[in-house]
This record gives sequence, structure tokens and C-alpha cells, in this order.
Amino acid sequence: MAEREGNPPIEAFLDSLSAANRRTLAASGFDMARLRELAGTEAGARQVRHIVAEFGASPGRRATVRRLAGPGPADIADPAGKVAGFWLLYLLGAAVLLLVLLGCVVLVGQLLGVIVAVLGFTGLFLMWAVVPSAPWSGPAFLVTVPAMIVLLAATLLYSPEWYLAARGRDAQATVESPTYRWEHGARVATCRVRLPDGSVHGVRADGTCARAVGLVRPVVYDPAGRVGPAFGRRTGLGARARDVAGGAAGLAVLAAAVALAGSARRRGAR
Repeated sequence: MAEREGNPPIEAFLDSLSAANRRTLAASGFDMARLRELAGTEAGARQVRHIVAEFGASPGRRATVRRLAGPGPADIADPAGKVAGFWLLYLLGAAVLLLVLLGCVVLVGQLLGVIVAVLGFTGLFLMWAVVPSAPWSGPAFLVTVPAMIVLLAATLLYSPEWYLAARGRDAQATVESPTYRWEHGARVATCRVRLPDGSVHGVRADGTCARAVGLVRPVVYDPAGRVGPAFGRRTGLGARARDVAGGAAGLAVLAAAVALAGSARRRGAR
């Protein structure tokens, strides 16, 4: 099999290596004289390129390259059981984290939710260090990163709406005069509504409710009082965010399935 088209000649490739690359290779037992000797044949040239990619980078970068590309022909891939365990724990851990985040936002407050979300973001990137060395696991994990970011952000922002859509009740409420506060030099309105039981609650909305004082509008409220009411109907609250989150979750599960299939296929090929 010929070398890949577009690659520079092996001599030019070796001459282009930086001093740092050469020192790292020499420390791994591959000095330039040995590499040039190995590159004397076409098969040897391919092996030299692989050696440079594997040993010419720093240990941290080398591990990153290996996880992204998967194990090379001479590498030993992680066993299928380890790959399956990683992906099952990864997906289960993500589901638990999202449930904890939703509970923190609904039961405690947005500030605690932000802290949990930041910890989730940090843990997501730390997981890269334990991604299995197996076909497709590296690219699959990279696909899940934006999906998990979308899930964390959507859960942080839309948990109250999702909770009301699941546990709230539809009602007709009278719009009351809004209250005002100053935030970052701007006057911000907080809409208020009077529910059928006579209680008045703030509603997260823009300031246009100032023009609707006295009108009756549909709202969804929580009988337990954990979340304030929201304008609209249960069926429509957070619907678009749910669709986006569902798509992100489906993408993460599909990426994990591809990684598991790649590991199983390699095992079967043996």
C-alpha cells in the first residue's frame, strides 16, 4: 500500500521536525539516524510517520492524539468491557447530573444551579483524560461535548418552565401593576399576576405587561409554590427548549452507540 497522497517525502518530513520533536523522539529511543534507516522502504516510511505521531509529541499531547485517532495498528486497544463501562457510566452520570441540576434550580435557586452547571462543565472536560483507547471512542466523545453543553445550558435556563409543564396547572390570572428595580443602570420591570385564589406572584417576563394591567391572561402556576407562575399554557411552556435538549440527548446516545459498535466490531474481527 502506497503512502497517503499529499504527504511530503519522508526525508523532507524528517527534516521539518522541530528540535523539541527530535529531543522527545530521542528520549523514546528513536534518534534521527535510526528513523532515517527505518524510512528506507515504503512500509518503513509509513511506520516512521506513525512513530513521529506517537512519540514525537509530549505525553499529554500524545495521549490526546491517540484518543482522537484511536489505537494504531501496533497499539493494544482497551477491552470492549472497559469501553462499554465507560460509556454506560458516562451517560448515566450525565443523566444524574442533569436531574440534580434541575432539582437545584427548582427547589433551591438559580445560583446553586449555576454552581452545579459550572462543576458539570468542568467534569465534562476532565473526562477526556479517561476516554478509552478504542476505535471511534475519541471522535464520539468529541461529538458528545457540544451535546452535553447544550443539555446543561438548557436545563439551567429552562428547568422552571419544564417543571411547570409537568406539575403545574393552567389558570386565568389578572395582570397587576409591575414592580421595578435597577439592574446595571437599567430600570427592569417584574410582571405580577393575581391568581384565582387571590394571591399575587411575580412572573418572569419582559416589561410589556405594564400595558396589560387589569387584563386577564392565561398562566401556569405551581400549586406547591416551588416555582412562580409563567404566562402561557402547560403544553407550550419550554417546548422548543425541550425539543433542542431532546435532540442533544439523542446525539449523545447515538455517539455512544457508535463507539460501542466500533469496539465490538474490533473485538469480533479478532
